[in-house]
Amino acid sequence: MVYFRFFNLLTLIILTINSVCLCQNQISEFANLINSADKTKLSSIEYAADQFKIIFSKKTNAEKDSAIVLFWDFYNTVVNQQAEELNNRTLPSYYSNFIGITDYPSEKTISELNKSGVQYNKEDLAYLADINKYGGKIVNEEGMYYIKFGSTIYFESKFKSVLSENTFNYFIKSIQEESEPLSYDGAIGKDLNKIADDLIWWENFLNNDLLDYYKEYGKYHYNNLLFTLLEGQDNTPAFDYSSKKLSKKFNKCYDYIVVKYKGTKSAEIFKEYMDLLKKSKGKKSKQIEEFISNL
Repeated sequence: MVYFRFFNLLTLIILTINSVCLCQNQISEFANLINSADKTKLSSIEYAADQFKIIFSKKTNAEKDSAIVLFWDFYNTVVNQQAEELNNRTLPSYYSNFIGITDYPSEKTISELNKSGVQYNKEDLAYLADINKYGGKIVNEEGMYYIKFGSTIYFESKFKSVLSENTFNYFIKSIQEESEPLSYDGAIGKDLNKIADDLIWWENFLNNDLLDYYKEYGKYHYNNLLFTLLEGQDNTPAFDYSSKKLSKKFNKCYDYIVVKYKGTKSAEIFKEYMDLLKKSKGKKSKQIEEFISNL
């Protein structure tokens, strides 16, 4: 199971901006520009990124870190719009060859596509190039095509020199986590130790002095990973549904966290959790359920 915490994005953006931002005129100017931009065109992302850099060029890092959430929301809106339009089209069967590609038109990818012997429409190849240019990739889930983030290259090229280190790292990590999803169809899709590494990354991130937006979404990411490691997900449960016994691979992951990340808040949580598991002989108990619900 995945634990979601829902936020009012607009409220968080306003709180974040108002807490530090003295550039209300620039905020309004940028908001108006992106609101009037054509969200059905990928090129609008480039327009928004360039306008952001122009409008906020002389502002403080705190102000830029606040305003960037408007670009981030716009960026996601355009990508989601493309995904919707993709599914409204009748696509050639060769679109399956585009799945997962993030670097077209690199020589390697062109060579791989040519191996199939398919004659690709130039417009489709140009579209794939555009998707990749802006950090996207085509995926297929349950027979439906979507566009999701697949690369950090675009965001890095536009904002590495613009944002504070913490804020820049937040967005890079968010893109990376979407490009390698935690789960798919109710099953964990990543190595448990890698999930543990990500958990500690978010713990360390939350130890910084952060604006409200990043605190809230940082907590969301951290808790999602934490509860996944504690209980698993529907199709990859930590405890066997029949025997109620903890899976060996989850137990090994807990050992990994306690040893490798000794002294962290997360390691302390799992140390206490493992003590309870020893008392219950590795089975889910009322005490374990209470421990999880009190986190």
